[in-house]
Amino acid sequence: SNSTTSKCHLLGMDCYCKEESMADLCKFLEVQCNDRELAMQVRCSRPEQWPSLLAKLQWEDFEDGENLPKAKPKAEGEEDQGTGTRYGPGISKLDHFSAEQNMECMIAAHEYYEVQRVDPPGSQASWNARDQHMATTLL
Repeated sequence: SNSTTSKCHLLGMDCYCKEESMADLCKFLEVQCNDRELAMQVRCSRPEQWPSLLAKLQWEDFEDGENLPKAKPKAEGEEDQGTGTRYGPGISKLDHFSAEQNMECMIAAHEYYEVQRVDPPGSQASWNARDQHMATTLL
C-alpha cells in the first residue's frame, strides 16, 4: 500500500525581525532561486516599494519563462518536499511560502516601527499593528 502522511505546519512571525527577514529573503532569492536581480531590488528598495515586491513574489506570471529563476539543483538523494512552485522544480513550496512571509514581516515591521515613532506615548496603536501582523501570519 502507498501510505502518505500529511504534515500540518502552523507558522507565525513576529514583526521585530525586519533585518533578519530581509537577509533570509535575499538568501532565498540568490541561493535557491538564482535571482540576484530580485534580491538586489529587495536590498535597494524603500519600504514603500515592498508591497509591490511582495506581489512580484506571490503573483508574477512566469509562464513566458523569461523571468523564471533557475532553481538550484538538488543534491543526489535529496528528498522532494513538495516542489514545483513558480520558481522552478527545485524550490519547495514551504521555502517559497517562507520567502513570502519574510517579505510580509518586513512590511509589518516597518509599519510597527513607524507607528511607534509617530504616535504619542501611551498609544496602543503599535501593539495593535503588531498583533494584527501576528494574526495575519497565522491565517
